[in-house]
Amino acid sequence: MLVSFTQTYGNERTELFDIANKDKKLIELKNLCDVNIFSFHNCDDFVIEKFKEVNKVQNTHIIKYDFPHYTDCIIELKKYLRKIGCTHFLYMQDDVFSHINVQLDSSEMVDYVKKHNEKFMLNLKYDSDNADNRMLPDEIKKTFKVFYTKTDKLKNHLWAAMDDTPFFCTFDVIDEIYDDGYIKKQNIWDCEFYLQEKYSTEIINRYITDKSLFTNYNLYGRCIHQKDLFRISLKNKGFI
Repeated sequence: MLVSFTQTYGNERTELFDIANKDKKLIELKNLCDVNIFSFHNCDDFVIEKFKEVNKVQNTHIIKYDFPHYTDCIIELKKYLRKIGCTHFLYMQDDVFSHINVQLDSSEMVDYVKKHNEKFMLNLKYDSDNADNRMLPDEIKKTFKVFYTKTDKLKNHLWAAMDDTPFFCTFDVIDEIYDDGYIKKQNIWDCEFYLQEKYSTEIINRYITDKSLFTNYNLYGRCIHQKDLFRISLKNKGFI
């Protein structure tokens, strides 16, 4: 079972629902998932009602959490994924949308992901420019190529070997990422730094494609220093 997960926190991010509603490629990909979890952490009811009004994603499961800590949500998420029989996982922040001029056969992508049964992660933001140029594609599809790489290789090209960019993975990788050390950090910022430090030494597979498919558009939160550029990009795509 392929399950996607997207979480919104607080009451200030409802604009992102309208943007996602215009992203046909994002909707197309999520509609191929068996279950799409939309989690709302410390959100008032009007936020969820706004989401329901515009949501075009099928197989939607809405979860509302009012926990003091972000990682409490992750604990409950892992329980829920086991309960419904998740085998493959798609992680996307609520500000993830398709990259510029993406040409992707979503069915081809999902079929490729589902053929892997363990120790598999495919990042959807980073492209082959973020890999060793000597690498050859691990697999060539009609609308994308996949390069096999690992977290230590990406560390040589990126500011962090692991971050919160969108990815597919098999269920076993969820336990690898969201381990006890991660859970103890409680807030998302400390969690991100924990993963950066962890994967500076530990190594796991982290496949990438030849082109960026989906990316984070940081319009809200702490990392908004490029929000004007992100808005221009989203406007050019017709999303805002």
